[in-house]
Amino acid sequence: MKRIQIIATSDIHGMFFPYSLTTGKDFREGSMTFVSYLLKKHREENPDLIYLDCGDNAEGNLAELFVSGTRSLPTIDALNYMKCDVMTLGNHEFNFLPEDRDRMRKKFKGTMLCGNLFADGEDNSYLPGSTIIKRDGIKIGIIGMTTPMAGVFEAGKPTIKGFHLVNPLEVIRQEIDSLRKKKADCIIGLIHEGVNEENGIYGTGIRDIAAEFPEFDLIIGGHDHNPIECEREGDVLLCQPSAYARNIAIADLCFEETEKGYVLESKSLTQEVCYEEEDTELREHLSRYEKKARKFIEYPIGKLTGESLETAAKIKGISP
Repeated sequence: MKRIQIIATSDIHGMFFPYSLTTGKDFREGSMTFVSYLLKKHREENPDLIYLDCGDNAEGNLAELFVSGTRSLPTIDALNYMKCDVMTLGNHEFNFLPEDRDRMRKKFKGTMLCGNLFADGEDNSYLPGSTIIKRDGIKIGIIGMTTPMAGVFEAGKPTIKGFHLVNPLEVIRQEIDSLRKKKADCIIGLIHEGVNEENGIYGTGIRDIAAEFPEFDLIIGGHDHNPIECEREGDVLLCQPSAYARNIAIADLCFEETEKGYVLESKSLTQEVCYEEEDTELREHLSRYEKKARKFIEYPIGKLTGESLETAAKIKGISP
């Protein structure tokens, strides 16, 4: 029996270090530096571990300061440091211009998937829809998509100009068939959607996708920030990591070798919280971003003179 472990994150939203740049306070509930510590710990036991990210990492906590017109991106830099194998785009990656997304793709050392993103007038998706990761002779097929609602949220904006998103249900079949032809031993979905459909639109939840495509062995979701340790749709396992790098999803897949190849015999899901300890090496590696971001929020934009803008309390001791 061979065991392959998959660790996944989603909706990190710029928490590349444990400090909230919007509140000016420490955020000890999670960060990429905590995730990195756990990855190193798990890799000591499982060197063939696969790390996946389900999108929405480049926006939030002022990480967007580094996206446009610069060469460095803290969350992509951190994913590379953590040896992320595959990521898909989240809806918030569409808050940025197409050239910014292209720069993310070029900077990311793993494989970036988004099989339902198309350039207008093109028949093939702009990014690959699937890939295969080989570990210890086992072929793990990964299919990556994002919520088509990203196109609705960004409609009419330059961030989506020249591109469009289709419902994943329209393109998943061809990716499954492609992976089967390549002799994938199992199929994992990395799909930036919540478990349940959004705005009543079929195909905008990973439960819908599992119901339509029972060939999936596991689907990892994201988007709605609702952590799900393990649910089922038929034989398909569903999970969703917590937002802001508060925890990681862990899938353990056990394969039996047969004359016809490897067969997935068992699969399980769990989650692990991410505030145990920091990877101090990654914290140091990201320190230049931290310094720039802190400098930005600490820069004075004005000075209040005269009376306070706060009105007097109507009841003593209680703020108005």
